[in-house]
Amino acid sequence: MWFRDYLYIPLGGNRRHRDLNLLATMTVAGLWHGAGWNFLLWGFGHGFWLVLERHSPSLPERWSPRLRTVLKTAVVFHGVRLLWVLFRAPSTSDALAYLGRLLLPPYATSTVPGALSGWLLAFLLLQKPLDWTFGERRFACLRLPAQWGLSLAAGHLILAYAGARIDFIYFTF
Repeated sequence: MWFRDYLYIPLGGNRRHRDLNLLATMTVAGLWHGAGWNFLLWGFGHGFWLVLERHSPSLPERWSPRLRTVLKTAVVFHGVRLLWVLFRAPSTSDALAYLGRLLLPPYATSTVPGALSGWLLAFLLLQKPLDWTFGERRFACLRLPAQWGLSLAAGHLILAYAGARIDFIYFTF
């Protein structure tokens, strides 16, 4: 809200130079997160995504609304996910090296660790059942043993990974 109220709107907002205002506002927002080229590029990248989204053509109306939503969500997710590399990398050269390994061939030389593959597969397989279970208050309608089982499984996962050391990102500055 602060960037909108004190930077974007005084620059002209949507009325004058909208694209330039978006780029400038998001770039400054990147610098607000940290003083470095990574953060500057991270903010600029988000501004670029916003400008690209404003100028992108609409998807054909003959496509189902669900397909259009899935495609838009996938594009935004992957664009933002790639920008997080800039945010987390210790330096710009590290970020570029990581993005190069991630996006450029040869793909066969990089391997996904077994644990990560297992978690990704588990999330893929469990996404639909979990969405059904917790959507529209269905969890409360389950029988008590099912509620206990799901609650104990969630508690087990929380306790199993509670000891993992995950530093809060802003403590590294």
